[in-house]
Amino acid sequence: MTFSILLLKRFFIFSSAGLLFTITSYAQSEDHRTQNWIPNSSISRLEHSNGYTMLSGFFDQVGPYTGSAVVTNATTGVVDASMPKVNGDVYVVAPDGTGGWYLGGYFDGVDTVKIQNLVHIKSDKTVDRNWKPNPDNSPSVLTVSGNTLYVGGYFNSIAGQPRNHIASFDITTGTLTSWNPNASGDVRSIEVVGTLVYVGGSFTTIGGFPRTALAAINSTSGAATTWNPVIT
Repeated sequence: MTFSILLLKRFFIFSSAGLLFTITSYAQSEDHRTQNWIPNSSISRLEHSNGYTMLSGFFDQVGPYTGSAVVTNATTGVVDASMPKVNGDVYVVAPDGTGGWYLGGYFDGVDTVKIQNLVHIKSDKTVDRNWKPNPDNSPSVLTVSGNTLYVGGYFNSIAGQPRNHIASFDITTGTLTSWNPNASGDVRSIEVVGTLVYVGGSFTTIGGFPRTALAAINSTSGAATTWNPVIT
């Protein structure tokens, strides 16, 4: 399966009865958008005649609302319509290891579920309603290693706890771990090798030590190792 991100600036919903239409935004109920076709940009004119409705404007495509992340068949390219619709931007996707996915970005809902910036889509393509970490800003990297999900990004709070730019979850239970390297700036890449978590970003301190943009963190203690490359 492959993924693509579709960003929709604004949309219009038209009644089948005629000229009635409503300008909607991302904050409006998901039920309205998923049942209608929408353009990928603004409409400047609408005319109805002889049973047809003509739209004209700045769009170059009209189609079903997909949300900001879609699953496509790797061979045919056909979009799987059963994928939950993400109401906002998706920046990063990671498989959960059991046929589902973690999605991170800047959004406020998935299908009819109110959830913020980080969501787990289960293998049956339904939203994991029991896991709502709701980071206060967007993740920019998700890395799964064994039973641990590492999350890095622009947030300072996640799962109701203070975590500056980096955190980890126990995938089995869904709980936030006590691991807390406490980066001073954004984390944009995470790679796990054995017991070490290599982290890249815009920080100057992490794991309790000065580290500029790149560090190796102990996966148990959250402390930075002595590895300290010079980034210029």
